Amino acid sequence: MRGGLLGLVFLLSACAKVAPPPTQQVFIDHVISAQAQGAAVPKVSQLLPAVTVADAQTLQKTLVAQRVQAGERVVGYKAGLTNVALQQKFGIDTPLIGALFARGAYPQDRNIKLKPYYKPLIETEIGFIISVAIAEAVSAETDLSQKIVMALPVIELPDMAFADPNNLTAMDLIASNVGAAGYIFGEPVTLKNRDVNKVSAKLTLNNEIMSQGHASDALGDQWVALRWLINAAVAQGWSLQPGDILITGALGTVVPAQKGVYVADFGDLGRIGFTVEETP
Repeated sequence: MRGGLLGLVFLLSACAKVAPPPTQQVFIDHVISAQAQGAAVPKVSQLLPAVTVADAQTLQKTLVAQRVQAGERVVGYKAGLTNVALQQKFGIDTPLIGALFARGAYPQDRNIKLKPYYKPLIETEIGFIISVAIAEAVSAETDLSQKIVMALPVIELPDMAFADPNNLTAMDLIASNVGAAGYIFGEPVTLKNRDVNKVSAKLTLNNEIMSQGHASDALGDQWVALRWLINAAVAQGWSLQPGDILITGALGTVVPAQKGVYVADFGDLGRIGFTVEETP
């Protein structure tokens, strides 16, 4: 889905230039292993009590780089904590960014097993497809029309894989890649003559409404959320290439994944159906 090798080159070079200290590498190894097996991930705030947001971002980028070096592929990025109340809960005043990997993709109308997830959640979101490489910050929302021409409905399946959610910090979320795990991309549609800020999303489980949300739930405006995500990615040194998909945050309530048949209706943006089942 990526249009070039720049992201791979950047991530590998970042990983090769500076090897993390032994304690940090132990943390990264534990997170990578846990995420692959559906086990609990460690809290970086317990292993490294003095960790800062900048430290956590460095750990996150090293973790992503090492997964890429092991053969995985980044296909886009997610915004997390786009709700102001959640930001306040974690003592920050900005959303978070996570990398999405190709191995997390599920097709529509697919049966999804609860494993390999530890504490899987379900979110309805809106995604945007980058049409050109982006290497500089975007100064205004109006400039985005030159860089984004397609949108799509998205189901994100983040995994908040902490055994003990008490005293969870923003650094814990960042260093573990903001819970990025699975996702379902719907069919892309053109943004021409379409106002994504009018999109509403309804998620049902076995015909019962579980969550309802609106495009404005992500930072009050989809274009504001998208510009934030792009500018955060540029500022932190992530590579944004044609074909990358950016998802801008949850619409409505985030719900725990349960067994059953789900339908996410995004109105004229599309729909996504899927089934969650227990692992045999």
